[in-house]
Order: sequence, then C-alpha cells, then structure tokens
Amino acid sequence: MLVGRRDCEDHTFVTNDDLTIGVEEEYQIIDPATRELLSRAHLILATAQDSVGDSVQFEHYLSQIEIGTAIARSVPEVRSELTRLRREVIAAAERNGGRIAAAGTHPPARIRSRTGGRSK
Repeated sequence: MLVGRRDCEDHTFVTNDDLTIGVEEEYQIIDPATRELLSRAHLILATAQDSVGDSVQFEHYLSQIEIGTAIARSVPEVRSELTRLRREVIAAAERNGGRIAAAGTHPPARIRSRTGGRSK
C-alpha cells in the first residue's frame, strides 16, 4: 500500500527509540537564463555555510552541491529541516547568480560542459 504525504506528516517513530531518519539531497547549479550547468559550488557553499554550517557540502562536480539533514526522530522534524536547508541553498545560489535544480541528470548538458571535478 502506498502511503501519501498527508499520512506521513503526523507519524512519529514511537515503537523504538533507536529508529531515526536523515535525508541527503544533491542539486545541480544552473544558469537562470540558459539553464546550462554553472561551476559555482565554491561560491554557493561559502554563502550557504554562513547559515547552515556543514549541512551543505561539495559534491563530485563543481556544478553540484549537496545538503544533508541532521538525524531526526520523526517525519515532520526531517521535513522541517529539509525545508530550511533548501531555502538557504536556493537563496545562496540566487545571491551568486545561479539557480538550483533537483534532478537525477541534466538532460541538455553536454558531458564536456561539466567543468572541474572534485574528488570526495
């Protein structure tokens, strides 16, 4: 059975104190006019870390950035943290001339346009 968002919002893990949840999301940094990838992770990271600290990190490519929530004990708690982190990363990208896209891949990007890599 599929559980809808409304069904999960009030759920708290009460059967076992050891159950927790955490979420990691990776975002692409794109140009707001052309929608091409932008290698601005270093700028966005510096701006976002002023607000959220180490909850935002580099990803493999300089056109990507990652957030990770703290460990939470309920769905509403992790949802609140995700909302806060997303807002801060979006704002940091906008202050640095970019936008954030959440997608598994960047369809129009040419593989050669992915400039600069960073090893983990």
